[in-house]
Amino acid sequence: MIAPEPGARSAELRLPTRTAPIEQALVYARATRTVTERRVDIGDRVKKGDVLALVAAPEIDQAVDRARAAVTQTKAKEQPAQTNLTRSQQLVEQGFLSRQVLDERVGNYDAAKADRLAAEAELPRLAEIRGFQVVRAPFAGVIDSRTGTMPVELSLPNREARLPAGTLGEVVIALPRAGEVLLVPNSTLVVRDGKAQVALVEKGAVIRFVPVRLGRNNGRRTEVLGGIARNASLVTNPNALLRDGDSVRVAQNDSAKSTR
Repeated sequence: MIAPEPGARSAELRLPTRTAPIEQALVYARATRTVTERRVDIGDRVKKGDVLALVAAPEIDQAVDRARAAVTQTKAKEQPAQTNLTRSQQLVEQGFLSRQVLDERVGNYDAAKADRLAAEAELPRLAEIRGFQVVRAPFAGVIDSRTGTMPVELSLPNREARLPAGTLGEVVIALPRAGEVLLVPNSTLVVRDGKAQVALVEKGAVIRFVPVRLGRNNGRRTEVLGGIARNASLVTNPNALLRDGDSVRVAQNDSAKSTR
């Protein structure tokens, strides 16, 4: 037989942990090509805006060059069209040129101007796309590998950054107990009729199975929150042949007490 042990006022809960930053971001390149240069590594500190990597996209560079050339070309066409229009307006006023010719040169100038505006609008758009080839840090921090999710989060100060993100460890939490808790070996517990029970040896050496309300299991012992008294005598490893009300003979040896 064995007696339950009183539990301490608080219990330790040990859980595996992994450190994680308060704020983190997954950084992706918006240009889907080949990374040609990686300027940081795991553990490096970066400031907001620092270049993390460069992505090569030759077709984007070529498109930007063509857009610049188009701007230059359309400006070259617009300038003579504007000059011809100005001269034509003077000639019309002097009566040396017809209004029809003037209208044609107005149309030529407007078309050249529209081509120039379209080319100038295309250049910044392509330049912005080329900017996607540069991957920058969204905020100041430390480069880290991707971490998993955590069902429970604990916050602790880390001003000197002594705990890098992704570190594995163990956290010990002291859990206060609201009332008296008894600890019994797991070997004293059985499940009968769908309920957790223990076998008591009552006065007169009679077995009595009583249901108990269980708490946490720490591996070898389990908390009993109600159902038995502190001075109860429990049977260890009660077998399936024992029934409620059976009489037993308690044998004692030099090392322990047992039931038969």
